[in-house]
Amino acid sequence: MCWSLKLKIVQQKIRVINCYGPQENETRSKVENFWIEIEKEIINAKMDDCMVLIEMDANAKLGCEIIVNDPNKMSDNGHILAEMTKYDCPQCQ
Repeated sequence: MCWSLKLKIVQQKIRVINCYGPQENETRSKVENFWIEIEKEIINAKMDDCMVLIEMDANAKLGCEIIVNDPNKMSDNGHILAEMTKYDCPQCQ
């Protein structure tokens, strides 16, 4: 399930996306559909010239590859989340 909200603060529009991700034991198609829905919201926000703020319980374990000293191995949902959040950010360099 995914909700979306568009805000305008001063001159900046912001799309807030609030999600609860599928459990690790969900079917592959349900997991893929969840991430496709989020991707569509991000694309729509960019087309509307909005910044994107995502708040979610992704039901994902990212493991020590992402979180230092995390005792968990990266889960399937963690791999998807890690891949989904990779991008080139000119402002971040």
